[in-house]
Amino acid sequence: MVKMPKPRLLTRYRVITLSEACAHDAPALYGITDAETGCVVYVGKTKNLRKRMCSYTNAKFCHNGGLKGWLTEKGGLFAISLFNFGDDLDDAERLLIEKTKESIFNLVGGGVMSWHSHDSLPWMCGPGIRCPSDIALGQLLKVGGVVNPKTADSIRKIRSKMTVEQRCFYEARIGAQLPKEFSALFKKWWERVEHKMVEALESHALVNS
Repeated sequence: MVKMPKPRLLTRYRVITLSEACAHDAPALYGITDAETGCVVYVGKTKNLRKRMCSYTNAKFCHNGGLKGWLTEKGGLFAISLFNFGDDLDDAERLLIEKTKESIFNLVGGGVMSWHSHDSLPWMCGPGIRCPSDIALGQLLKVGGVVNPKTADSIRKIRSKMTVEQRCFYEARIGAQLPKEFSALFKKWWERVEHKMVEALESHALVNS
């Protein structure tokens, strides 16, 4: 009797945009990923990634309470990590969940918001507070398709290439231009990041003086 090799879970993966995932008509071992921090917040498997994305682009169809809240807050601003897997997709998913269980919603159901803990960059706040550009993009994606997903992806790519100094000025400028109904959100964000952004800009000025 030939002994079957154990399925392998490779650590290699690639991150794709949400619009790319919606065109991926194939089986996948995937991770819902915070596009800004790179943190995987949920692990799943599917026979057809394109069809599965429907449950994430419309949060009300999401079965996981914690992830549902996260998706609602993000407003479509997230990426997808595609993990390599062996012959057994089910086993690969179990192994990946075991490796990442301390930081994903699969097991905690939203009771532990470790996805908010990464706030090292000056414009990041942590629990429940989005930066102005995320607020603006999320709103534009919601209202009548003013910005389509591909345009939003392009904006995120441009944003990701900014220096810390450029991003600080960018977020402050976007925040100042937000409609009045978002003034409370902007104020809450600014109170949390002002000191970090000033420190970052001062450090940049010292380095370049």
